[in-house]
Amino acid sequence: MKKSLGVAGTETAKDEARGLYHKYYVERLNDPTGKHDGCEYFILDLNHDKHAYAALLAYILSCRKEFPSLADDLSDKCTTMEKWIYRDAKPKSTRKKKIGRTHWRSRP
Repeated sequence: MKKSLGVAGTETAKDEARGLYHKYYVERLNDPTGKHDGCEYFILDLNHDKHAYAALLAYILSCRKEFPSLADDLSDKCTTMEKWIYRDAKPKSTRKKKIGRTHWRSRP
């Protein structure tokens, strides 16, 4: 089943001013019971959205005990994302803070 995400918005408005709007269709591949029919989903662009990294870190912390393999996979994804975040953002300090298996590093 395909599910639309968000609220319809105008195509000409800038993303910063739009809030939540219809942008993607999501199709669940494995739901034989139909339990997830009608569920809403929120999509993160892991390649371009600088806020996706923080969202993944929060999700890792939240799911670590119940879904450790998922948390590990997401931690690995965060490690890959750090490369473009640090290249583009130039963070402020050189300290490392360990969060689960993911390291948050900042530079001067």
